[in-house]
Amino acid sequence: MSKVSVIILSGGTSRRFGTDKSQAILRGQSLIQILISNIASEIPIVIVGEDPHISARTYQVTREEPVLGGPVAAIAAGLALVTTDLVAICATDMPYAPTLFRKLSAILTDELDCVMPVDVHGFRQPLAAVYRASSLLRALSSLADTEGESMKNLISTMKIAEVQVPPHALIDIDTPEDLAQLTKNS
Repeated sequence: MSKVSVIILSGGTSRRFGTDKSQAILRGQSLIQILISNIASEIPIVIVGEDPHISARTYQVTREEPVLGGPVAAIAAGLALVTTDLVAICATDMPYAPTLFRKLSAILTDELDCVMPVDVHGFRQPLAAVYRASSLLRALSSLADTEGESMKNLISTMKIAEVQVPPHALIDIDTPEDLAQLTKNS
């Protein structure tokens, strides 16, 4: 049995992108297909958002309450289906982030709540990190409400190890221009 699960956050508005980012096509596959294919087959997956109907892989689907309640509400919804000690959080617009999860999981010691990747500019990416499920539950229980809550507040009391990672691992596709640039550079 796997000791880590992955929660894919796929229920956002994709406001800057204009359409559902998870279905944007890169190299002939949707971003969510690429993301799922980058997750080892033994790792349980929970998708928070619409069911992408990918038959090549088993996964569970749930929705945050309320729908469009933000990433913290989505994490709370996904966490309700997680049965592993560790959980990786991954935004659907970061298709290559799962390549980091094995490395990050190996670094997560008993004294830590989270191992978080940091890009070359020093930006911490909480939506591509590995957490102790118990630490996320504790942090969620300290919030008055999850709807509209910020990731910064969710992780504010956690003991976090930061790991600098290569730029390609944290590619984040927020706009059609980001997608076009990535397509052009591949």
